[in-house]
Amino acid sequence: MHMQPTPSIDTTTASPRETKPRVHKGFAFFWLVPVAAVALTAYLFYQTIEAQGSTIEITFDASQGLVPGKSELHYHGVKVGLVQKVKLSEDFKSVVVEAQLDRSANNLALSDSEFWIVHPQISLSGISGLDTLISGNYIEIVTGGKGKPTTKFIGLSHPDGRDPMSPDMFLRLTCNKMPSVGVASPILFRQMQVGQVVGLNYDVAAQKAHIDIHIYKEYIGLIREETRFWNTSGLDVSMGLSGVNIKSPSLDSILFGSISLGITDELLNTSPAAPEGTEFQLFDSVQQMITHEAETINKSDIGVGVVLTLHMAQSQGITADTTELKYRGLTVGKAVSVQLSPDFNGVLVKVLVSPKFQDLAKASSRVVLVWPQIQIKNVSTVQVPPDLVQGPFFRLEPGEGAPCTDFAVTETDEGTYHPMDGLQLVLKTGHIGKLIAGSPVYYRGVSVGQVETSGLASDGRTAQLRIVIASDYAPLVRANTKFWNCSGITTNMSLLGGMQVKSESVASVLSGGVAFATPDNAQMGARASSGASFDLADQSQDAWLKWQPNIPLNQ
Repeated sequence: MHMQPTPSIDTTTASPRETKPRVHKGFAFFWLVPVAAVALTAYLFYQTIEAQGSTIEITFDASQGLVPGKSELHYHGVKVGLVQKVKLSEDFKSVVVEAQLDRSANNLALSDSEFWIVHPQISLSGISGLDTLISGNYIEIVTGGKGKPTTKFIGLSHPDGRDPMSPDMFLRLTCNKMPSVGVASPILFRQMQVGQVVGLNYDVAAQKAHIDIHIYKEYIGLIREETRFWNTSGLDVSMGLSGVNIKSPSLDSILFGSISLGITDELLNTSPAAPEGTEFQLFDSVQQMITHEAETINKSDIGVGVVLTLHMAQSQGITADTTELKYRGLTVGKAVSVQLSPDFNGVLVKVLVSPKFQDLAKASSRVVLVWPQIQIKNVSTVQVPPDLVQGPFFRLEPGEGAPCTDFAVTETDEGTYHPMDGLQLVLKTGHIGKLIAGSPVYYRGVSVGQVETSGLASDGRTAQLRIVIASDYAPLVRANTKFWNCSGITTNMSLLGGMQVKSESVASVLSGGVAFATPDNAQMGARASSGASFDLADQSQDAWLKWQPNIPLNQ
C-alpha cells in the first residue's frame, strides 16, 4: 500500500497583527451634564439673590406661633416675605422677628408701615383668621407709602383698622364707655348694613373708648359732618300693664351688637362731606342723640323715623322714654326729650315716630294730650286702661296737607276715645255739658257712633260737636232725625205716677252721651250726607221716643 506522505506542519508562530488606537475627533457630549448643573445652580443662586429684598426686624410682645422658614409676610393677601428667625429680645420682655422681604416688596419697609400677627380668633362677633388653620399664622402688613425707609419696626398687638390702600372709608367713634360690640359688628343705616367695626381700644389717659369702623365704599356719601352715630346693641325692653315690649334692629344686634348712623335728607344734600379719619361721638341710644341734637333734628327725618316737635304750656306728667304717641290705640311713637322752649314760655317735647307711621303727620293733623280715666263698661265691670299707670299719652289725629313736624298740643281728659271712620255730622247746641271727645252716640240704646270733637262755633255764640256715625249705621240718620243730649239722669215726678228715673246707659251718666231718633218712613226725609248740621236738644221729646221707622241697614 502506497502511503501518502504526511504533510508537514509549520509550527512557526505567526506574529500578531498590530492594532492602532482610534482617535475620536469633536466634542465629548457627556460633559454637558455637569456643565448644565453648574449653570442651573448659578442661575438659581442668582435668582434667589435677585429675589431677596430687605431684611427687617419686627418686635412683638409674643411670637404667637410664628415658625422660621415657614411663616409668611402678607400684603393685601399676597406673600411678600418670609420669617427667617424668631428670638428673644435682650431684656427678655419681647420677641424679635427677623424677616426677609421679597425684592418687589422693598417699598413696604417704610416708617409708616404697620405689622401684626394674624391668627384664628373666635368671639361672639364672629370668627376671624380661619385661613391660618391651613397655612399657619402669618404677619400682615399695611403701609401708608409715605414714610422713610427703615428696617426696625414695633409690631401691633391688633390692627387699628386703618388701611390706606382700601377703598373703604375709615372713621373713629368715641364714647365714655365701651358699647356691647366687637370686631365685625355691623354698622347700620335704616337697618341695612353699610360698614363694620374693625377695631376697639380704650384710652386710659383720656378715659374714652375708641371704636374704629369702616364704611363700605358705596355708602361713603352718607358720611357728612352732620351724620350721627348711636348704639343699637341688645334689646330695648319696656314693661307695663299691657305686657312686655321687646325691640331690636336685627338678630345680629342681639348676638354681636350693632351701631346705627343717621342723617336727615336735607343735611345729606347740604352738609359738607366728612374727611377720612374723622372722629364722631357715639351716643348711647337714639333718644340720647335726639336730646343732644335737638336743634339739628328739630324738623327732620333722621333715618329711623320722623321727629315731631310738640309745643305745650307745661310738661306735667310727660317723661322721656315713657310717654307714648298713639294712633287708634296703637303706639306709633315715643317722647325722647322734654325741655324748655328757647323763650322759656313753654315746653318742647321731641317725639320720635316710627317710619311706618310718619306719613300721618300732616299740616291739618292734631296731637291731643290724653289723661286716661277708669272706663266703666257695665255695672259689674270696671276696665282699667294700661295708661292709667304710665300717665298721660299723646293721641295723633291724622289730617291732610303737606308733611308737618311742629304741632301745638291740645289737652283733653278723656281716655276712651279712638278716631273712627263713618258719617261725619255737626251738632249745634247752647251748651255741651259733660260731652267730650269719645262720648257715645246712641240709637235705641245701642252705641252706633261717638263724639269726635267739641268746641265753640266760629261765631262764638253757640257750641258745636263733631260726631261720627259708624258706616254700618249711617242709613239711620235722615234729614229729619232729631238729636238730644242724654247725659246724666232725667227725673220725672208726679203725684199719681211717682218718680221715674231715666238714663240711656250707665256710661252716659258718667261720661255723657248723645242719642238720636228718626221719624217714621213717611216723614224721615233723605239720607244725611257727610258734613250735615243738626240741632242738639237738651232732652228728648216723648214723640221722638215712639218713632219706629223701618230702615234696612244693608243698603
